[in-house]
Amino acid sequence: MIFKTLTIAGMFAIAGAVLFINQASVMADEERIENSEHLISALAELHPGQWFGFKNGIQTYENIEIYDSQYSIPTKSELVSQIEKIVARKNTEAITDMVLEGERKNIEGRLKTGTYTDSDIVRYLRILGDF
Repeated sequence: MIFKTLTIAGMFAIAGAVLFINQASVMADEERIENSEHLISALAELHPGQWFGFKNGIQTYENIEIYDSQYSIPTKSELVSQIEKIVARKNTEAITDMVLEGERKNIEGRLKTGTYTDSDIVRYLRILGDF
């Protein structure tokens, strides 16, 4: 288990970061749709290719323009659902990165003191190589 090798301070740091991420991701549905970064990400992940754009370059839900006739403007609830998936994925990635960083530092400490095992070396190389 990954948390077994983390120090108490490391676990509290991760817990604090997770709380921050979750607080940052809490927005009203309308705010999520009106956030142009969220809106563009959600639209881009719905279908492949350049199937949408915005009238007059104004990046709001009301100005979505469809370039590919096989698609239609998604409902606001479809976009909110897609945005929630994106935020959840980003949160998971951030948590994973924090856990791996804590584990890397822990293994480096054992490498410096000479108390490492063969599995520590393998895990360390996997963390560094991201495989």
